[in-house]
Amino acid sequence: MSPSKPHPRPPTRVHRADAAVAAESAPTRPYHARAAAASLGVALGAALLTCFFFSPRYVMWRSLYVPETGGSPEVSRARSALMQMDDPWTPIDDSSHQVIGWRLLFPIVWHYARIPRLWFLAMPQVGCVLALWLVAWLTQQRLSNWLQTFLATTLFAALPWFFVSTGWLAYFDSWLVLAMLTAAFVRARVLLAVACLLAPWIDERFVLALPVCMLVRAVALGKIAERRWRSILVDLAVVIVTSLPYPTTRAAVWFSGDANSAAYVQSSWEEARTVSLAYYLLGLWSGYRAAWVMIVAAVWLCGHRFGRTWGVVAAVLVGGTAVGALLIAADMSRSLAMLCPAVLMGILLWSETQPATFRWALPVVAVANLLLPASHVIWSFEVPIRYLYTEVDRLADPPPYLQPANFVIHARARVSSGDPAGARQDLETAIKLDGDFVDAYFWRAMLCLKLGDVRGATPDVDRVLQLAPDTANALFLRGSLNYARGDKQAAAADAERAIERAPAGWEFLGDAQRVLAELTRERGARRESEP
Repeated sequence: MSPSKPHPRPPTRVHRADAAVAAESAPTRPYHARAAAASLGVALGAALLTCFFFSPRYVMWRSLYVPETGGSPEVSRARSALMQMDDPWTPIDDSSHQVIGWRLLFPIVWHYARIPRLWFLAMPQVGCVLALWLVAWLTQQRLSNWLQTFLATTLFAALPWFFVSTGWLAYFDSWLVLAMLTAAFVRARVLLAVACLLAPWIDERFVLALPVCMLVRAVALGKIAERRWRSILVDLAVVIVTSLPYPTTRAAVWFSGDANSAAYVQSSWEEARTVSLAYYLLGLWSGYRAAWVMIVAAVWLCGHRFGRTWGVVAAVLVGGTAVGALLIAADMSRSLAMLCPAVLMGILLWSETQPATFRWALPVVAVANLLLPASHVIWSFEVPIRYLYTEVDRLADPPPYLQPANFVIHARARVSSGDPAGARQDLETAIKLDGDFVDAYFWRAMLCLKLGDVRGATPDVDRVLQLAPDTANALFLRGSLNYARGDKQAAAADAERAIERAPAGWEFLGDAQRVLAELTRERGARRESEP
């Protein structure tokens, strides 16, 4: 056989128009159920394996409701998204997240259906499972090889859309990918219409990704190979009609004076101009790393199989989308998710046209993508993605700005410098970070007592006694509260017990001894004055 001719495809593989016939005649309903269950297992396995190599920074989730700790990507958007869920029509004040002002699908559903917040935050992870499930199902239907299906699904998981959706709260990239895969690979036009109608209200990048999705759809469903131009035109008509409401609405609001969108575009463009070419190239690499091999294969095989014209069309669409992804938003690596359908197209085309090389190329690329370093590359900074065991260690030893003890230390310094309001704020931040941190309650109670706020100190004293009963600090604190209330007998008993339980070098030993001595003298003086 001449080397220029395509490798003969195996007779068991579904190909071109045969796909529809095979789908209708061969598989039975129980087979589909088993295949669907096995595909779900593949998706979950690929997700868990990927999370081991590229773990979310779970420790950062602690600061979701603690804005005083700063705005890491893991939580900063979630704060705005949760406020949007509470009131979908409230403008987003945070300039970094004004872009979500039109991503209204999930906030509106959650707001009016009154679904708990936890499920809102969990939806990106749910989307990850669904997207990988679809990848596994589509791949198995074409490859008929479970090992290759697992490798392809793992390769697809080890990409920024998955890193973001599993680690950055309220980033719905997984649903964007699910919609793109549906538009590109699922034959039913009803689902194509649903994806085009709803997906822009989850993430407007879906509209920008539609040209690549339509090219992949024409290739993956055999429409170019079979010259079914009318079918392609019908698909395009469905896409145009169902996706039109979103850009039409945005355009109408823009021309009527959408200040937030105009400001976001202007500030983004100004920042984009400051990014160096080398950093743009780093962002480009971070989008797919080894998986770029599959995207290049998709473009090359498209031209090799369907002619030079289609190869040029694929190169222009993929290249233009990639460049646009680098410029439309600061988070370059995740914006490149718009090319995800091309990855799967490359896998499927390669497996069909060059199965001999594909057998070794797929595991090499999949393993390489797990082993190559990955990071979130954003215009102004870069966030490395670490192994799971590293992030587990960080849970036990958080960074300084997430350790409540540091806020307590800062609060005590503020008390010494005469800033009780700032000290209270630091102590409340410590309590937000760890609701069981005894020292924060202890020092907030002491601060209240120092300011003469006995009522304010009482709940914190009770909390300290609940968390650390019969400790020297807890007894001393209760004695101080009893003293402030005027119950000196109880205060003396608490001070005496605190001294008995005091550890070596206890900070308040001298204070407790002075209080006890003072109360003892007062008690003796009262006895002497009695007749």
